[in-house]
Amino acid sequence: MALRVVLLRALIIILFLLLLWLGAILLKQVAIIGIPFVSSFFKEVGNGETTSFWNDKWLGNFSLRDRFKRLVRFESNLDVRVRDRASCMGSNRVGCWGWSRVPFGRALGELDELNQLLSSHVSKGDGPDAWRWGGSTSGRFTTNILSESVTTKLLHAGTNVFETLRNNLVPKKVEVFVWRARKRRLPVLDWWGMGGSPNLGLGEMFQGKASLCMSEDGAKIWEAVEWICGYLIWKNRNQKVFNNKCWSPPVALCEIQVKSFEWIAKRYKSKNIDWHTWLHKPQVLVS
Repeated sequence: MALRVVLLRALIIILFLLLLWLGAILLKQVAIIGIPFVSSFFKEVGNGETTSFWNDKWLGNFSLRDRFKRLVRFESNLDVRVRDRASCMGSNRVGCWGWSRVPFGRALGELDELNQLLSSHVSKGDGPDAWRWGGSTSGRFTTNILSESVTTKLLHAGTNVFETLRNNLVPKKVEVFVWRARKRRLPVLDWWGMGGSPNLGLGEMFQGKASLCMSEDGAKIWEAVEWICGYLIWKNRNQKVFNNKCWSPPVALCEIQVKSFEWIAKRYKSKNIDWHTWLHKPQVLVS
């Protein structure tokens, strides 16, 4: 029994360390594409009971300890809370200092600047202090908003390929798939010799232009169909390779028709797309 408990504890520790390692990798990758995830969190002060006056970032994207390096030397207690150093006067705050000795020299200039910051800070009331995330307007962190931010960064990295890669008729995952295909970042580079030259790559497959006889909206719909077709073929190719699930051509066509209708009809706002037209006369939608 004792051995089982020791092994269970060891397994929990290993899993915890593994999660920390994976989290560090993910945060590094998020930072590489230009999203300052860690530094985007800040403290919203209410009653000031749990927020460190000098060490937490509550007056901006900086701590007062780093901002006022001369003045902080005169502080008698570096762990003091906001409530003990910044009392509320109406909707603003004023300093209530506890110096170990009277500040002098350049520290007085920093003290004036700090007093101005405190007087301009609007109090949030007597509620508890809370951490907020700068990545959303509500201040609440959600994985959906972070996922949207990452996708947007990936699709707008500053090259011509990214600038022309938006199509709001398809889900984000399809856009990411096409971006990866164009950048040759899929494990298999050749498109099995289908649809033209045996050397046709996935990137070239999505570089084609729509027919000149199509309307602007029609070209967008046709592009969305191409993208969805490629995405579903790639998805089911992975099912075949990794799960040994076969995908027959009739089933493939049926899924492409259903999924493309479901995604495009839901997002296309110019006019209604009915199932019968989509299935039997799709040409009228792109003319």
